[in-house]
Amino acid sequence: MRAVSSSGSNLIVNSDFTQGNAGFTSRYRFEPTTISSQGTYSVTNNPARLNASAFAPCGDHTSGTGNMLMVDGSPQAREEVWCQTVRVEANKNYAFSTWLSSVNPSNPAALQFSINGVQLGEVFNATRTLCEWRQFYETWQSQTATQANICIINQNINRAGNDFALDDFAFFELADIVYDTVTVVVIGQKVTVIDTAICDGSFIAFQNMRIPPNSNPRFTLTSSEGCDSLVIWNVGLLDTIFESLRVDTLCPGEVLPFFDLLLTQDTTVCRTFSVSNSCDSTFCVTAVFFD
Repeated sequence: MRAVSSSGSNLIVNSDFTQGNAGFTSRYRFEPTTISSQGTYSVTNNPARLNASAFAPCGDHTSGTGNMLMVDGSPQAREEVWCQTVRVEANKNYAFSTWLSSVNPSNPAALQFSINGVQLGEVFNATRTLCEWRQFYETWQSQTATQANICIINQNINRAGNDFALDDFAFFELADIVYDTVTVVVIGQKVTVIDTAICDGSFIAFQNMRIPPNSNPRFTLTSSEGCDSLVIWNVGLLDTIFESLRVDTLCPGEVLPFFDLLLTQDTTVCRTFSVSNSCDSTFCVTAVFFD
């Protein structure tokens, strides 16, 4: 992860075209009032005023009422649409940005940006949506350079359509890039296994479900934090419930009754009782008499 902030002022002259056709160069032909042929440009606050039958009445990017650079794409390859040279410091980081919009939906522009003859970023395409402003943004390292010649070339040389507007150019020095390391720990799925047993004919209620004996359903539980838990419930079948009792405080001659028996000496006896549709119950007692 890195954190970057700008420092200083915008180095682009006439970045929002409030000064009209000034501060930049172009190999396109400037037309101040009307655009009717390819390879021309103008500065306007409404492209439709230059050619109402070809261009949409778009507002500029800055305020919606200010100026923008209006361009009718050239059929000639590698003709510079806009160029400006600015002074920079060696071994500094800079960021370049501008905004692009289509004023005709046919064959949107495909702009290639460069600094000192080296391509900057990928070719940037306008959309077919009229008056939709899209931002181009890239960073650049000056290395030993003390000036940056920033240029734009339209890679689309189709005569039909290919009409676009540019606005709000920016070229800033960036503050030192601060890198930080973030460790991401992915928590695996927690698995919980529950072993239990119940009588025939009964069930365990869980998650609005009835779990019968001799089953092992699986449930995935998702917490509000996005971590899943897998619950595996192994439910066995009980045949007999066993209960035992030890009585070791009997005196000689004392009688301990146990169901149908009367216990008079040391012994262990059991009785089993069956219940329909449930578990058998076995009860055992151990009798211990004092000597």
